[in-house]
Amino acid sequence: MSRDASNFYKIKMRHQSFDTGKNTPFFRPPKYTGITLSLLSIFVLVSMLAVWEKMAQTPKLPSLQILAWNPAELPLERVRKIYQKEARCILTVQYQSQSQILQSIESSKLPLISNWDVIISPNSKDIHELLSVEDWSSRGVIAYRKEKLGASSKIDESNQSTELIAFVKKSSDENALGYSFIRYLQAPTKGQVEFGLDGWTGVDKDHWEQSPRLKIYAIQESQPWMNRVAQDFAKREGLELDLSFMEKNDLEASIRLLSQANNKDYLPDLVSLPAEANPPEWISDFYLKFEQTPLDTLPKSVIYMRKKSPLLKTCQRFLNYLSKTK
Repeated sequence: MSRDASNFYKIKMRHQSFDTGKNTPFFRPPKYTGITLSLLSIFVLVSMLAVWEKMAQTPKLPSLQILAWNPAELPLERVRKIYQKEARCILTVQYQSQSQILQSIESSKLPLISNWDVIISPNSKDIHELLSVEDWSSRGVIAYRKEKLGASSKIDESNQSTELIAFVKKSSDENALGYSFIRYLQAPTKGQVEFGLDGWTGVDKDHWEQSPRLKIYAIQESQPWMNRVAQDFAKREGLELDLSFMEKNDLEASIRLLSQANNKDYLPDLVSLPAEANPPEWISDFYLKFEQTPLDTLPKSVIYMRKKSPLLKTCQRFLNYLSKTK
């Protein structure tokens, strides 16, 4: 290469180098250091874990702790599995013999017994003495267990079956769930089917409703005593209450209007009217008069129960509760 050509090449390279320094490149990589990249990676990882944890969280399900008689284990376990899915809850059952149940209650007293929300046990004088009415609500009979008698055994009508009864702790945080579960056990198309499969004799109770609502129409004059008694009963039974007080003429007009609807379930389950010698003619088409009402408990009024109420057994319990309330 000649000297002139060599000088020209050097000048051109310097010129190119100078231009390259001036011109902005199409892509300039970020000047991240190793520490910056590490911190960025940790931030992304923590964010992903937080999102995953939020997605993986499941809502806390209500739960019941149940102490039950071991001969009832087979039907109770079948019902437990079904009810958990329907009510979205967790039922934990501990099975013991009758003597063990009584010993557990008597020995544990308040500290441990508070862990049990529901007790299902054979009916006996001892169980009622150990579970005070102030702390425990008796829910009645769930089913009857037929006793297996030998060929030589003497038949005694009073000893042919054992009542399986239930109690719900009033102060339990999940007492409403406890009431609901016992109603499920007593419902003819729910728990009673499972008990029947194992030879138990069923009980005659209302059909299953998750949240039964007792609807009562009452005259304005009955509000002082009816409101208190009905609210106490609803709390005791774990049901919702729809209680309306009206003047006599307005109440009768409302009943007549509702009776014209195709769906008669719009009618109230119970109606309180003034005690009159000649009650309204329309009342007998849909209602039965409750004859056992004491006058000192229900002054100047009488209660009627709807013949085809879906809560017929609940209505009967309310009327019995009413007759015993002073």
